Amino acid sequence: MALLRTNYSKLHTHIFPIDADQVVIGRQPDCAIVLNFAAVSRCHAMITRSGAEYTITDLGSRNGTRLNGEPLKKSAPLRDGDRVTIGEIEFLFDSEQRTRPLSDTGTKFDSAILTDDDIRQPINVTSQIDFRSLRGPLTMPTTLEDSKKQILNLQHKITAITELMRTLSQGSSSQDLMSQFLGNVLKLFTYADFACILKQDPATGELELLDFKARDTSCQYRISRSVSSYVFENNAAILSENLSSDDRFEPSESIIRSRISSIMAVPIPDPVTQKPSGVIQVDSRTSGRRFSNADLDLLFTIANQLAMHHELVRFQEVQREEALRSKEMELAKQVQKGFLPTSLPKVDGYEFFHIYKPMDVIGGDFYDYIPLPDGRQAVLVADVSGHGISGALVTAKLSSEARFFLLSEPSLPKVMAKINTSIHENFGEVKHVTMALIVIDPQNQRFSLLNAAHVYPFRKRGEQVDIIGDDHHGFPIGWLPDAEYEDYSFEMEPGDFLVLMTDGITEAKSPEDEEFGMEGVRKYLAGASADSVQSLGEGLLEAVRQHTGPGKQEDDQCVVVLRRLA
Repeated sequence: MALLRTNYSKLHTHIFPIDADQVVIGRQPDCAIVLNFAAVSRCHAMITRSGAEYTITDLGSRNGTRLNGEPLKKSAPLRDGDRVTIGEIEFLFDSEQRTRPLSDTGTKFDSAILTDDDIRQPINVTSQIDFRSLRGPLTMPTTLEDSKKQILNLQHKITAITELMRTLSQGSSSQDLMSQFLGNVLKLFTYADFACILKQDPATGELELLDFKARDTSCQYRISRSVSSYVFENNAAILSENLSSDDRFEPSESIIRSRISSIMAVPIPDPVTQKPSGVIQVDSRTSGRRFSNADLDLLFTIANQLAMHHELVRFQEVQREEALRSKEMELAKQVQKGFLPTSLPKVDGYEFFHIYKPMDVIGGDFYDYIPLPDGRQAVLVADVSGHGISGALVTAKLSSEARFFLLSEPSLPKVMAKINTSIHENFGEVKHVTMALIVIDPQNQRFSLLNAAHVYPFRKRGEQVDIIGDDHHGFPIGWLPDAEYEDYSFEMEPGDFLVLMTDGITEAKSPEDEEFGMEGVRKYLAGASADSVQSLGEGLLEAVRQHTGPGKQEDDQCVVVLRRLA
């Protein structure tokens, strides 16, 4: 199985398998690889697999796709080691010949290699380093020359720290910023040869190399995973004057070959949990100089600044995503609102009322009035599983299909069967709908009900309240591909009310966790002395509100009431 790999820090995982013949990459939630960034189009690019061959195609994206740095104009073959750039994210394509995890043989990152050491005996932790004890006493100068050197050294460190803080204040977490940050770390510790940042991969739990900086770019640097793992797992800082003879670490091949004379490494704390989220490691390889406790204290301070920067960037990203989601939800709300009726039906001898209180910005309940050519009037109330944009999409499909089939198919059971087939074919088992459909024939005062696992309607005749069609109901729409439905005929006398609702009414819970239930509806309707459909519908919602008490509404609530006047 081929893979796309990346070190992009904003992604929750850095490994994406190409496990289908067509893998679409984009911002849309149903893409195989979802990249929820503004620079990425909804359907940005697609990787096609044919046997052992792979091809990448740009799907007309707004910002384009780059292959090995060049704009991708059409389809192009993908080969092992190719670089694919989508937005600001660069991926490395690994063919089927390289399917082992990154930690198996070491992660190659340009001229730095993260190695898994063969530790033949466990690291024994005899004590943890208390960061409060890192601040050693200030060495007082003994001569004027020593004073000048100390002042110059302090000035140099202040300049380096100022530049480092300026880098972090740029408000970006891109690879360029990490490179600048590490460059400033090398300026701060003048006898350091190498600095790197390792971050935990949320998917694998392994520490992976995020970025590094070296004074001599002509060398290849080996980074021992045992040191960073020790720091990460023990949440402890490491200061070693001679790593190869440090008894905390078995002198593995990578440690010996690294020729590190002195090393310090500190955890990058998560500002919320205070657990490590990564490690900063700095080492000296050629100068022979040793780091001090004061250097370690300073590196720990820098790690905290970096952690706060990452938290700020993450917070800003969440804010941007929330703003985008809010805008998209508001747009979807307006679209969904367009599918709801804007006026009540005009049927001689009848009056109608509806009230709808969605739980979220976008609800999953739906109601509609559909006049039929022969003078009949259809009334439907439905409840789509789930909420949000996906529920709104099903609602839109349901609205159009119900109208089309009611106008083109005279048999009501076949209408429901066709609606069911359409929803199942388009949404499969992901979504299903419960629905009650009432058809009124005012010419001969005939009433028909088709119920797809929906809450039963109630008929109120004075103080007498009856459930309609409790023995006639079918499967939810979209659940089974070939479900069948039957209609049920019932009577309405002048003055009778018919109340349809969704389960947001019957399943509304009290603070004691008791549902309002069918009995709650029956009890309210029997005692209500309503003189209009509006007062009966609004009174039902008020009864539910009193039952639930103050607090967050747990589900959408929809009520439709009709009354035969004569």
